[in-house]
Amino acid sequence: MKYLRKLILACVVILTVSSCSTVPLYRLPSESTANCATIFQSESSLGVYEVDGIRAVTTWQVISRDLPSETKLAPGKHTIVTIMLNGGADVFTSLWLVAEPNKRYLLRQEFTGNNMVHFWFEDLSNGKVLGGLTGSVDEPAK
Repeated sequence: MKYLRKLILACVVILTVSSCSTVPLYRLPSESTANCATIFQSESSLGVYEVDGIRAVTTWQVISRDLPSETKLAPGKHTIVTIMLNGGADVFTSLWLVAEPNKRYLLRQEFTGNNMVHFWFEDLSNGKVLGGLTGSVDEPAK
């Protein structure tokens, strides 16, 4: 029994340390801070997981269910992987968005039935739906 407790404690320590290992995270380029766009989440269970192939959150943020409430973007086209924390079955979707300088966007989601979830970006200034699924016919080239 004592050995089992030590083994469990060792596994917990190893998992904790490995989840905090250095993973390069997405950061807004310093030259873009003056005219960046911002994505806000419509609820705490939504977040930006990855921007242009670079993780935007740590493993620990996902495990602890503590996603950032906003993500800054440089102007231009981006591929954004979103995450919806849904118990043990988190949902990921790849979307594209052409971010405009100083614009504010809201990441939204809606259950559409049959265990399907629809994700989209909304312009906070006018409520217009922007972007789309990565690979869709309306996706612009870079």
